[in-house]
Amino acid sequence: MLVQELHPERGVALAAGIALVLFGGILLLFLVPYLRGVAAGLRTGNWWTPFERRPDGRWGVLAASRFFAVFRAPEPDRRGTGGLVLRWAVWTLVVVGLTVYPVDLVVTIVSAF
Repeated sequence: MLVQELHPERGVALAAGIALVLFGGILLLFLVPYLRGVAAGLRTGNWWTPFERRPDGRWGVLAASRFFAVFRAPEPDRRGTGGLVLRWAVWTLVVVGLTVYPVDLVVTIVSAF
């Protein structure tokens, strides 16, 4: 409270910094697998790779957890372009949506000083 009374902009910056740590962490939980999936798709030339079961039996980076099981690739004969586009569109929308607030927080922090 004393910080806010003496320097209101620093109080806002402090609150925004704390929120940035929290929401930035949530963003990273989705952004890191997404970027790893993009890298895998670029590396292999097969955009299904992040959603496929690997030779060691584990799932690709974008379908590894039980929460992301809905994104797991079907058998190769049941795959379609629509399914692939939908998977990438959902991941992209989630990452873009989660990026908006942390970017706004960074702008708030920078403008406070």
